[in-house]
Amino acid sequence: MKSFPRIIIALFIPYWIISCSKTVDVALPITSSNEKALESYNQGYNYFTQNEALEAKNLFEQALSLDPDLILANLYVPETDPNKRKNYRDRAIANKNNGNEAEKLRVDIWVAGRDGRSTDVVSFAKELVNRYPNSSEAYVFLGNAYTAVKDFDNAIAQYNKALKINSEQYQAWWGLASHQVNVGGNLKLSKERQTKALALKYTKGMVKTRPIAPFSYQVRANVERQY
Repeated sequence: MKSFPRIIIALFIPYWIISCSKTVDVALPITSSNEKALESYNQGYNYFTQNEALEAKNLFEQALSLDPDLILANLYVPETDPNKRKNYRDRAIANKNNGNEAEKLRVDIWVAGRDGRSTDVVSFAKELVNRYPNSSEAYVFLGNAYTAVKDFDNAIAQYNKALKINSEQYQAWWGLASHQVNVGGNLKLSKERQTKALALKYTKGMVKTRPIAPFSYQVRANVERQY
């Protein structure tokens, strides 16, 4: 009987080690004092990342009606009118220093991308990872930056780091899939490095992560068309 507590402790020590060693995915911070605005933004960003522009636009605009200075809503709202879009982006740029470091870097990444400064995009994305090493999305930004300069090996490494932190990181699955299957002008690996097996693996990851996102099935169907 005296050994019973020791047995219990011995059983729980491995579980405790596993639990403590598991990396928690830390969301990149967003600045707003309006909880409803944040809720609308987060819902909109979810649609934005799965290529549903109309739904994203409506929710971003809803967020901005509650908090007109919400930096990332201004940065990402998919406005088709060029004048309105410029007004949104200009507001995001003007307010970037009023936000947190993640928001500032995300604006810097967008501006550098707009201006064709691909080296700066990579540098800013690296800084985002350095400051938020436990954020799967930070690695996605860096993966996207490497993809844009066709440094696919480094891009793949970053997407896989994102998935190691969070196996349900949708943007990482899409980043990997985008190297393998044509979806309309996306940058892909050389033909000899494209395989149906990898395309299926990555698109299945997309479908599993967001089973009700139409974009997941669109990309999955493109695999069958391509191969």
